[in-house]
Amino acid sequence: MKRLYVGNVPYDLCTDEGLRELFEDFDVESTHIVMNKELQRPRGFCFVETANPAVAQVAIEQLNGVLFHGRNITVRLAHDRPEKHNSGQRRDRRNEQRARH
Repeated sequence: MKRLYVGNVPYDLCTDEGLRELFEDFDVESTHIVMNKELQRPRGFCFVETANPAVAQVAIEQLNGVLFHGRNITVRLAHDRPEKHNSGQRRDRRNEQRARH
């Protein structure tokens, strides 16, 4: 399974249906729309997953930079998210540093 980042997507098309329209020729398995929690609307980028790595590469080659409803979209392989550190561990380290001084 290959995960693709899709950026600069118009807000009104940053929906499951809009992404499936854009990727209709590329056998999309799933979509994930990133939302702005405060504004309750899409942030303008999302992720799609394809089962076949070769299909993902073709999607990148054919869709990256393409004008989609007035915007040039970005399509590339998604990077793995870095692991989040436990905020409690950071707090403990800060307390240790303060105790040393």
